[in-house]
Amino acid sequence: MAVEKNIIVPNTLNSENRNCKQRFFALLVLSLFVFFSFENKLEAQMKIDFGPLAGTSYYMGDLNPGVPFVETRPAFGGLARYVISDRLALKGTITYGEISGTYDPDKTGILPVTGTVNGNAGYFRRSLLSLDFTGEVNLFSYDHKFIASTVFTPYVSFGAGTVGYNRQETSGNDSEGVKPYFALSLPMGIGVKYKINKRLRIGAEWTFYKLFVDDIDNYDSIGNALTHNNDWFSVFKIYITFGFLRRKSECFGMYARTNEDRRNR
Repeated sequence: MAVEKNIIVPNTLNSENRNCKQRFFALLVLSLFVFFSFENKLEAQMKIDFGPLAGTSYYMGDLNPGVPFVETRPAFGGLARYVISDRLALKGTITYGEISGTYDPDKTGILPVTGTVNGNAGYFRRSLLSLDFTGEVNLFSYDHKFIASTVFTPYVSFGAGTVGYNRQETSGNDSEGVKPYFALSLPMGIGVKYKINKRLRIGAEWTFYKLFVDDIDNYDSIGNALTHNNDWFSVFKIYITFGFLRRKSECFGMYARTNEDRRNR
């Protein structure tokens, strides 16, 4: 008597087809990514870029002599950058942030001051509006007109600006109320930036602002002497910028002029 046996044959054909399709789509996606990245980075570089920023701000001074990121507050704003070369740029930044601090006699030896912000003698909180203009020096060649791989660099920045805040004005022993005041500042920063494509960039910067006042924390230890003050504030920010206005290529421009001269001969 013959016995029938069912032989199960593995369906390897469908499995191989699926694997081939997966490899094909993965290769297609990778090829498109490489193509668009390469194409974007080879096109003309931008002369100006601008965009929003967001981060955190904090205070350093008599109440916090040197510890970073103490009682941080949110900060936000925007920046615009004018590119001079692959190593140099000029930047304008506007930032709104808050700072705060606590009077702790055990740590600083400073007693609480009466009449501080929010009616709390042992605590202060203040809003600041900063407008500054700085120069950026790239440590690596960045966004070079003829080198597509120059898409990342650390940088340093320094310049001058002003910081606005509400200040308690007094005349002798009489209070004149709270009035807007603008103080000179010297911003200094370190950062990194990366070019995603021909128009889009991202970056991060840690900026320190030296203030030429000594009452930002409602504690004036030396009567606002211009050369003796301890008040700083700092902002750590992340930004995204969009470029426009292409930088002209001198080599291509000379080539075009040469051809035009030849036609006119």
